[in-house]
Order: sequence, then C-alpha cells, then structure tokens
Amino acid sequence: MSNQLIFRAIKKLNRYLTWRKYLKKYDKDKWYFILKYGLGDAYLVCTLLKKFAQINGDFILIFEKKNQVNIPNFFFKKNLSYYDNKLPYGLIKEFGRQIKGVPIILHPIDLNDQISQLIGYKKITLLDIYKILLNIDLNTKPDNRLLPIKVLNIATHKNKVLLCPQANSVSTLDMKFWIRLAELIKRTGYIPIFLRTENLESYESIDFPIEDAISICNNFHGIVSLRSGFCDLISTCETKKVIIYPHVQWRSGKLIDSTSLSLMGLCLDDDKLLEIELYENQTESVHEEILNFI
Repeated sequence: MSNQLIFRAIKKLNRYLTWRKYLKKYDKDKWYFILKYGLGDAYLVCTLLKKFAQINGDFILIFEKKNQVNIPNFFFKKNLSYYDNKLPYGLIKEFGRQIKGVPIILHPIDLNDQISQLIGYKKITLLDIYKILLNIDLNTKPDNRLLPIKVLNIATHKNKVLLCPQANSVSTLDMKFWIRLAELIKRTGYIPIFLRTENLESYESIDFPIEDAISICNNFHGIVSLRSGFCDLISTCETKKVIIYPHVQWRSGKLIDSTSLSLMGLCLDDDKLLEIELYENQTESVHEEILNFI
C-alpha cells in the first residue's frame, strides 16, 4: 500500500472517530430530522409527523434557521425542536444513514435528488415527495389542525387586504403588478397593505413574527400572495386567500401542479381559496379575477 493510500485511510479513520464521538449527543431511540430549507418545507414536514410517529416512534427536529424553530409548536404540545447552526454536514454526508440516533437532512436534494425530479410529474406534489422520504402512504392526508392559537390584541385590519409580493424559491413578479393591484383595491374601498415591502411611499408595510401569522392574517379582509412558504403557513387561516403561481416549469411539471395548496389538501375551506396561474400579458384579467373574489 502506498504512503498516499495509508495517509487517506488514516484521515478517513480520524473523520469516522470524530463522527462516532459526535453521535453520542443523540438518543439512539429517536429519529432526528434536520430542516435547513424553506419555511414551507418545514411546515409540510410537520403536517406528516404525527402519522410518522405512530408508525416509527419519537422524533426531534433540528432547525438551522432561528425563525423556524417554533413551527413544530403549532402542531405539538411537547417541545420537539431545537436550533443548531453548527451541524457537521460533511460528516453527515460521508457517514450518515437514515436510522434512529443519526441526524438526517430531510430534503429530497440531500436524501435522493432523483426523487426530487418527480415533483410535478403527473401532479406529484412536494408533499407527496415528503411522504415518500418518510415512508408514509401516499394516500395519507396532511394533519395541519393547529393547536389553539393565542389571539393577539392587535389593531383591526378588517378593512385591509394584505399583499405579499415576496418569495425566495420562485420568480417574483414586477412590482408594477402589485402597485396596480393596490390601486384597484383602494378604489373598491379597501386599504391595501404590503407584507415586508420597503420603499413604498403611498402604501403601508407590515411585518410580524411567524408565530403570530395565523392570528394576524385572520384579522384581514383578504390576502393576495405570490406562492411562497408563507402560503403554507397561513393555509388554515379563515381569511379569503388568493395565491398566484407564475406560469413556470418547476422540476418535472408546472409550479401550480407541484405546490398547489388545494392539491396538497392544506386548506380547511377551499371556498376561501383562489389559486391563479399567471401567464405573461395576463395581468389585467388576473387583477379583475382577484377583485371579484375578495
């Protein structure tokens, strides 16, 4: 054996010993899932975990983003999550396995990127992919019945329509689309208000922590949002919701085919949901459809 091969073997052994030492912090009788991606992914996973626990036993969720660590508290009475931004991803990729007592990055790209290519094919949704990764029957319905939500003492928004133009994982729409929509909403007698949108001289902007999203959004007359993880989060709110899906290819299908709130069964009342696929040069008719709905 050459010196180079011996050197590589020693380095690999040292990495493995480091990995075995690292695993001592995990309970061998529990599953550990790392949720390091978007807000919507975290929410979708949580809707399946009650079923997962019935079949496979206890689990703990590890979050890399602080603003997501409380999402499981919407679903579960026990604290089942914590924040950790120093996970050894190199070691996990090299030595990790999908078993109890080992941290698993629960995302199709990390576990099996070939599976992620199924998203959108014959309307296979992102939620279906998580069912596959968790080995849950595809006919299983998401359980997003949330725990009782604290009602905040907030200013009334009953005469306001919340506009949400931001998204991290899909193409955003030109702000002219939203400004024109705001103008039309204002003409109907309602007040448009934007979520986390700066530099709008004529319109108010609002922000709030995700823990308060349901209680605050229940207080609006309506919500119009570009498809984002925020849409998953507020899918159970009682307010009329308009979700806009740009006409784009996403994996093996259209964005609306793979992430539709209705197809995934997330909304408790589909009568309060309007999902629109937006094509180019279609803004005028879409604006009219939105106004008629809200």
